[in-house]
Amino acid sequence: SNIPERLPEAWAAMAGDPLLYIPLVAWWFLFEIFFLFHKAESYHHKDVLDNGLSSFYAGLYISPIIQRGGFAEFTKFSPTIILSLIMMGYGMFLIIAAFSKFLPTFLIAIFGNASTDLVVNVIAIFVVDAGMPLDWATIAIVVAPVIFLRILGFIIPKRH
Repeated sequence: SNIPERLPEAWAAMAGDPLLYIPLVAWWFLFEIFFLFHKAESYHHKDVLDNGLSSFYAGLYISPIIQRGGFAEFTKFSPTIILSLIMMGYGMFLIIAAFSKFLPTFLIAIFGNASTDLVVNVIAIFVVDAGMPLDWATIAIVVAPVIFLRILGFIIPKRH
């Protein structure tokens, strides 16, 4: 599938579950705009914690516990369960990393970045909640706005 075919699927998924997608996208957008105008600001352990909580929640949301209503579904092996467990594990890793403060600064900048959080979570939710395939078209429609704002970041002058 290509991007023009996948884009309506993404819009339909977001329109079908606005209470899930709008907060994720709005939160990301506000963080990105903040860092576009305040480039001297840096990421901290609290940002890693925030992303960890968000990723854990996304993993829980796409899990059979929420999607199909019960822990019993975890006994049935499926890609959805694996993705859900990976997301919850990733979230727990970030939460533990934030509390223990063992990540070096360059990793805090990666794992504390709102774009990292958005890309990972929205792709996982698109795949499970909307049934979209995990392919280059799905990844591209999630990553494109991130790239656009990064390019915009080079145009906007640095403020102190």
